Amino acid sequence: MGICAVKNKIEIKMPLRKQGYGDWEFEAKDPNGYLLVFSELID
Repeated sequence: MGICAVKNKIEIKMPLRKQGYGDWEFEAKDPNGYLLVFSELID
């Protein structure tokens, strides 16, 4: 399942962006109302 399969089923609260501490993050709200934060440090 790729991103296209879920992108219309979740609400993106914060689009992908580089944070001041170096991580790339985005936030999404799942169908149950939970806010999920996805983060990765990319050197």
